[in-house]
Amino acid sequence: MKRKAETIVLVLIIAALTAYLVLKKKEKTHYSLPELPRIEKEDITRITIRKGGLEFDLKREGDRWRILPEGYPVDGVAMDRMLETIAGLRLTAMASASENYAVYELQEDERVELTVFKGEDLLLSMGIGKTAPSHRHTFVKLADDSRVYHAEKNLRSPFYKEASALRDKQVMKIDEEVSEIILTAGKKNLHVLRATGHVEEDPGQVQAEVKDEVTGEGAGRWETLDGKPVQEKEIDNLVKTLSNLKCDGYLEDKTEDLGDPAFSVSLKGSKNYEFSLYDERDGKTVATSSENEDPFLVADWKAKRIRKDLDALVVTGD
Repeated sequence: MKRKAETIVLVLIIAALTAYLVLKKKEKTHYSLPELPRIEKEDITRITIRKGGLEFDLKREGDRWRILPEGYPVDGVAMDRMLETIAGLRLTAMASASENYAVYELQEDERVELTVFKGEDLLLSMGIGKTAPSHRHTFVKLADDSRVYHAEKNLRSPFYKEASALRDKQVMKIDEEVSEIILTAGKKNLHVLRATGHVEEDPGQVQAEVKDEVTGEGAGRWETLDGKPVQEKEIDNLVKTLSNLKCDGYLEDKTEDLGDPAFSVSLKGSKNYEFSLYDERDGKTVATSSENEDPFLVADWKAKRIRKDLDALVVTGD
C-alpha cells in the first residue's frame, strides 16, 4: 500500500513539473515581434550615428554620400554595407524584457544609436548592442520599446565606427592610358613620353604590347623628349601605383601650409593628373593629389614606391 502511494505521488510530481515547463515555454514564446518598416536603400537620405559623446551625420548628395558637417566623401564600400544592412534588418526573437541593458551593452554610454531618415521623415531609430556569441545575431533595442531583441547578422561592425574611419581613402584614380609624364625632384625634372612607333608587326607581339590600356604596362616604349630610353618597368609600376591609390589617413589641419613638394608627378591622358609628396611624419608621408581636395598621408613604403631617382631612370649606353 505504501509503495502504491509513493508511485501515485511520484506520478503527480512528474505531471506537475511537466505542466509547469509547458506553461513556462508558452509564456516565453507567447509574444509578437515588432514589425519593422520596410526600408529600401534608395529611400534613405540621411543617417545619424551616435556613440557616447560622439555624433555625426551621413547625408546623400546626388549620387555621393558625405560626412557632415565637413562634407568629406564617404567610402563607397562602407556606405553600401550600411545601406544594405538597414534595408535587410530583421528581428528574430525577443532576448529580454528585464531592462538590464548593461548585459547586452545597450546602456546609453555603450550602445550605438542609429537613426535613419528619408528627407525629414524618421524611418528607424534603434540602439545597437553587442553581438551574440555566435556572431549571427546582434542585441538591439528600438527607441519606443523597452525590450531587447535579437536582430539578424552582425550589426555592430558596419556602424561601430568613427567618422574618420568612414572617409573615402581613394585619392588617385586613373581609368585611361597615360601618354606623358613629368617627374620633378627639387630642381631636377624628367619628361617622358609613350612612344608607340616601335611595335613589331608580329601579331603576337602587338597583342602583348597593348595588354593593359589603363596602366600602360607593355603598351609601348617610354622615352625622354630627346628619344633616350628609360627604365620602362619603373615607369609602368609608377603609373600602376598612382592609377588606383588609397591613402592611409588625412591631415587634421587641411589648411596647413605644406611648402614646396619634395617630389611631384604630372601625368597626362585625356586630362592632367597631379600628385605631390612632401615631408615625412611618423612613418607616413604627406601628399596631395588633383583627384582629392584635402592633403593626406601615405605610408612611407608607398611613398618610396612612387619617389624615383631621376638620373637612374634614364638608360645610358655601356
